[in-house]
Amino acid sequence: MMRVLAMTSSLRGWLRATLAVLAIVGLGCHGRPRTWSSASSDLQSAEGHPQRSSTKHEGDIAEIDLTRGAPEIAGTTLLNPGPRPTYYRLVTLLKGLARETSSTGVLVRFGSVHFGWARAQELADLFSKVRQSKKPIVCHADGWSSASIWIAARGCDRIWVSPAGGVETIGIAAELVYAHRLLKEKLGIDVDFLQIGKFKGAEEPLTRDGPSPEAKASLEGVLGAIREQWLAGLAEARGASVRDDVENGPYSPEEAKTHGLVDAIGYLDEARDEAKKLSGSQGFDVRFGTAAHAADRPDFSELVRLIAGGTAGRGGAPHVALVRAVGAISMESGRGPFGQGGGISERGQQYALYHHHSKLKPYVYKVVPGAYEERLILELPAGTYQSDWVNPSNGAVLGTETFTHPGGQRPVSTPKHAVDMALRIKRQHS
Repeated sequence: MMRVLAMTSSLRGWLRATLAVLAIVGLGCHGRPRTWSSASSDLQSAEGHPQRSSTKHEGDIAEIDLTRGAPEIAGTTLLNPGPRPTYYRLVTLLKGLARETSSTGVLVRFGSVHFGWARAQELADLFSKVRQSKKPIVCHADGWSSASIWIAARGCDRIWVSPAGGVETIGIAAELVYAHRLLKEKLGIDVDFLQIGKFKGAEEPLTRDGPSPEAKASLEGVLGAIREQWLAGLAEARGASVRDDVENGPYSPEEAKTHGLVDAIGYLDEARDEAKKLSGSQGFDVRFGTAAHAADRPDFSELVRLIAGGTAGRGGAPHVALVRAVGAISMESGRGPFGQGGGISERGQQYALYHHHSKLKPYVYKVVPGAYEERLILELPAGTYQSDWVNPSNGAVLGTETFTHPGGQRPVSTPKHAVDMALRIKRQHS
């Protein structure tokens, strides 16, 4: 019998992997892939302007393709190298659609997509605001789930389902798998946790064969609150009778229409025809989906200029630059490529550093101009890199160097500057 009292690093890693497989909770949580997002469209929509996949067509129907979902990060795979539009972009698009006047209607293709409850709530709110802007919204799905029908009920004027589909509304539930017996009887492992607080039961799937009364009460409370909000939203949008029928699914398309969960049964082209009829337009402009990516990513010098307070390339109006950084946040010192200073980085691939001179006054930093030329110590993995010094005020490149580094520390000298300087380093691949 092997008994584990101290949580070693190897055991922690093993437990994380075990939890990922065994602790299956049906509450719709979304994983966050730890990859760098290269979808330039996310940054381009930071001002809240709706994205377009093609030349702007006034009076077209905005088409939103959700059939492939909306990942938090636009990652790629070996078999699908094209980046996918992200959830951030979808949210930005819907906020813009609620304000714009150029589109006459909206067509939403759900396919068979599934959303977690947190996203379903947010998307339902966003689609309802688009609906309030008096744009007819037609939604079509191959099959509706409890979460997706909640979005459609609150945000769509007309809800379609495919003839071979259905509405799988069976209520709110969660499933927990407990692995204590597997660990103890089959693998000979005891896992001990120190629990502080009777409602802190995250370790129970590994230490018990069933939930404690406190964990059960906590889970039932969460599920009950979600269920009540779900039922109330459906009843408000589709009528009080829906509240009594919605949990008795799954329903065939005909049964779903009879119970008022959907408005029409048909294929996507039929839903398109209805969208044309309701909006009075004939054209469609795909605003979210595989065709909605912009061609180029933002230039680094433009980004640095915006951060430093310079004028944007498309106008000199006062602005605030919002820069999204995706990845882990580290509070450790001395681990980044710039020693104690740190920066934005994709380790081993690209780095960005903004260096400036100021004094901390009460509640504010005061810029201290001068004639500066300094020596910095970088810490980089082995490889060949190109470094560029950039003037943040105008985006001009002041110096470029390509070098091969054996790994470890590398000293660099800044160009002469009055206030600030930016450095970008990108790995060169042969």
